[in-house]
This record gives sequence, C-alpha cells and structure tokens, in this order.
Amino acid sequence: MGTRRKYLAFDIETEKLTESDWRSCRPLGISRAATLPADREEPTLWHGGNDRTRPADRMSREEAAETVEYLTTQVAQGYTLVTWNGVGFDFVDAGWFGGEPWWKNCGNWRVRPDLYPQGFRPLSDPLHQSDRRLLLWFEPQRVCRGTEWAKFCDRPGWLLELGAGVPEYKQHNMDWKLSYEDPRWVLWESRRSQIGEDDLLWNMGEPSAE
Repeated sequence: MGTRRKYLAFDIETEKLTESDWRSCRPLGISRAATLPADREEPTLWHGGNDRTRPADRMSREEAAETVEYLTTQVAQGYTLVTWNGVGFDFVDAGWFGGEPWWKNCGNWRVRPDLYPQGFRPLSDPLHQSDRRLLLWFEPQRVCRGTEWAKFCDRPGWLLELGAGVPEYKQHNMDWKLSYEDPRWVLWESRRSQIGEDDLLWNMGEPSAE
C-alpha cells in the first residue's frame, strides 16, 4: 500500500493596511492565523500578545516567524499544506515570473526557479487531489520593454505603443487615499491601469498574434 498523504490546513487574517507605503507594514500585517492538521480535532490559533481573550491587533515579526517555523517543521514531518478560500481554488499572485521588480518584468513569462525550483506541480498536484484548482495571475496585455515578448516589436501589429493616448489608461498614482472598506475604493480600483509610461500593449485583436 502507498503512503497516505498527510494534510495541514492553515489560514491567516491580515490587518487593514492604513499606511501609504505597504512595505512599512511587513510582515504583511498579519493579525491572526489558524492551523489544523487532518489528524487532530482542534486547531492551533496564532495571534499577537499573550492574552487570548484580547489579542494584539497585529502579530510582531517574531510572532509571525513562530508561525512560519511551525509550518516549516510540519512540512519536514511529511504534511502537505493546504489553504481554503471558500471558492474551490487557490492562486499565485504577481512575482512568480521574470525577476525583480515584478512590475517591470511583464513579458518575461517564465517561472522563477529561485522561488519555484520544481515549477507549480508541488502546488497544483495537492490542490487537484483535493478537488481544487490552481489559479495563476498574469497580465498578457502589458509588455515591458526589454522583456522576451518585447522582441515581437518587429512583427507589425503585434505590439502597440500607447503614445499620448488617453491619460486615464496610464498608470500614475495608484494610492486612492481610501480605506479598502470604503465603497468608493472598489470603483476607483476598477479604473486603475497597470500600464506604465513606456510599456507596450499586446494587440489581442491581431489574429497572427494569437
């Protein structure tokens, strides 16, 4: 008989970020975390401070590091980590491709070996086994100069220059000075463009570029 896979579910809650520069909020503003191995009945709760009835608003770096160390130890003991977002899939956000900074590498759509030396199979296989899927973020419409896709400039109609364009389509200031809880944030964010001043547009309407 084969070895039965051991799973450990975990979830985190992030604190609302109020600073204009999110980098100052590291480590990610984690306020709570919970872990639950499949062979146990009760979850382990992680939070800041010593009072469980009134935990701190945010975990310190040291407290967050303890959570990460615990997860690392469980993986070493044979557990497969899974998360649950309630919609039947998990996702990998920006930063998996090219190099740093990620927003200047759109057009280099190769998996970063320093982050994912085995590709996405170690993530996607456990998800598929639990009847879930892996969602991968990318934005093929934006091509940064100097990337692999930018070489298609020599193919007429494949890439478009925004030029003067409509100003609203360009990326200027993405800090709306609003709380995520403000209804206006969703509306304003829906109008945001990632297109930088020198970026190119992949012409999805060009049949030969498909």
